[in-house]
Amino acid sequence: MIGFRAVSTLLIFMLFFVGCTHNGAIPEPQPAPNTEHTLSETAAGSDTVELPENDENALYGIGEGSDEREAKERAIRDLNGRVWSEFTAGIDSDTNRKPIYRYVTKNRIEKAKRVLRSIPLSEYTVFKSHTRKEGTVVVLVELRRAELSKRFKRDLLRRLVPIEERWHYSRKKSPVERYLVAKDSFVKMVDMLPEYLFADYITPFPAPIAERVERGTPYFERTAARLKRGLKFCIEPVSTPAMKFFADAVENVLRNKRVLHLNGSRTDGSTLCITLKGELVHKRRAQKHIFEGRVELALHKRYRAPLSIQSYIVRGESEESGTKALQKAAREFQKELRKRFFQAV
Repeated sequence: MIGFRAVSTLLIFMLFFVGCTHNGAIPEPQPAPNTEHTLSETAAGSDTVELPENDENALYGIGEGSDEREAKERAIRDLNGRVWSEFTAGIDSDTNRKPIYRYVTKNRIEKAKRVLRSIPLSEYTVFKSHTRKEGTVVVLVELRRAELSKRFKRDLLRRLVPIEERWHYSRKKSPVERYLVAKDSFVKMVDMLPEYLFADYITPFPAPIAERVERGTPYFERTAARLKRGLKFCIEPVSTPAMKFFADAVENVLRNKRVLHLNGSRTDGSTLCITLKGELVHKRRAQKHIFEGRVELALHKRYRAPLSIQSYIVRGESEESGTKALQKAAREFQKELRKRFFQAV
């Protein structure tokens, strides 16, 4: 027989339960936590590898692959593409430094691209790596601007200093030698501009160094042009009567420019000598005389090795005589000289 105390306790419990149910105090049963759902939320949240914007300290790229190495290589390609786009866009939009850009052709800019591609993989740091639930790896790589620019700027200064020193020591040389140094210095300055501009994009050069490059390039161009206008030329005696026609053509062009010394004994420090050599062939074809071949002009200081050699293909034909054919070949040669000779000096 159930005691009075047990019955009372049972009635109190039942009344308490009914009251709680009526007031909604007891929640409905909840499903067990979904582990897969939790992982997907996490992957889309704090563990997502997001690509930051390139800033003044570092450059970034992102890539995905079957493992970390493949993902890193793709991230590096992504970084290179982003850097290259920013670099070329900067050149296109920058109007303040257009004078220096006029020396930089598209082909030369490709040199900077090759430099970027040559950066060792070890210089790229895996800034963040994340393995997705399906097994693919996402990698964010970082390239510190300061570390990257050290090598570029060191190499550029190693190229710049010898150019400046050579020009300094040429002050006591002859006009011809100073012209040759100025011309060669200009070529070397232009050749280093793509790497200079790219290094300056990574981290800007200090103003004194930037001025040495950006003012030095047009300076050497102007100086070479000024010294070139002061050059004089002499024509060395030719070895065959046929070559005399071509020597006369050279003389006509030089006289027109008023830069000719006929007497080799009068040569001085501003004089370049011209030696003509040629291989000419005389043919007869269909009642025509044909002279064709190659003429070379070697420029040199007197009794010195050639400084440069210009080569011309010549041809002339005549129904009258071989002499007339030679004269026509010489006239065509003279036309080419007017176009090319002084540009190639």
